[in-house]
Amino acid sequence: MTSTKTRPTPRWGATDHPTEFALATSPNEVRQIATTEAVALPLGMENGAGLGGELDNVEHFYDRGIRYITLTHGAHNRLGDSSYDDAEPRWNGLSPFGEQVIAEMNRLGIMVDVSHVTDATALDAIEQSDAPVIASHSSCRHFTPGWERNVSDELIEGIADTGGVVMITFGSSFLRNAYRDRDAPIRDAMNAHIDSMGWAEDSREAVVYEQQTRREHPARLLGPSDSADPRGEPAPRLDGGGGHRGAAFRMRTLRGVPPPPQGRGGSEGASVRACRSSGTTTGRVFSSVATGAASLGALVRHR
Repeated sequence: MTSTKTRPTPRWGATDHPTEFALATSPNEVRQIATTEAVALPLGMENGAGLGGELDNVEHFYDRGIRYITLTHGAHNRLGDSSYDDAEPRWNGLSPFGEQVIAEMNRLGIMVDVSHVTDATALDAIEQSDAPVIASHSSCRHFTPGWERNVSDELIEGIADTGGVVMITFGSSFLRNAYRDRDAPIRDAMNAHIDSMGWAEDSREAVVYEQQTRREHPARLLGPSDSADPRGEPAPRLDGGGGHRGAAFRMRTLRGVPPPPQGRGGSEGASVRACRSSGTTTGRVFSSVATGAASLGALVRHR
């Protein structure tokens, strides 16, 4: 049953570049925007913990424009288990509440996003959802063996079988384990300094310090072999090796759009193109040109 509440009116001037980007709240709006030069930006919530354990909040955020929810983020939550959490799994997959949330997301027309979750949680979500499942910002585990944050070939196939898409993240650590290994001591030192200064993680002081540190320790230039770009063009230089934010902002500048102030967290949006097979099942993966907004530029069918 579909919600009878009125959908929010798209805010075409949602950014400082309205000819470049437009918010979308339905598949039809994505299709309409695709006929223009703008990139469609459905809004997302990166972490289902924001629901506060209340099922009614799914519709609360739907009414405010949210069209996809990343089930977990850096830690296990009430919905399921996170691939980033070093603790023992809390649910060994989706929780009973997570199953209810997915059913409600299907009812309303909110995409289920399995980036960040464990394999068991992702497989449960694929099984539970009656609508296509997406991974809004994950790369291929084939190229980063042992790192659960990226999706396995099995998950790529499972997501594709639902009619969903995987959107490639160009952050260095998502492409090669060596980048993450090299970045780990830099990131640990940054976090230790931020903690010692008593700065909030998203405070201006912490952000400025991280930017300065990243300038002093830039990632090397990536080559065509590191990128899923079907045209074989060299990938851009990343501002930081440990996450996708630097890549999102750097790639945004390739389209002639100045990058926004760099904050922590968030997920990238995209205009989507199919990428080549690279010795794994990436023929069903989609690569993205990131815009630095929590959004997806993909057509995904809703119930």
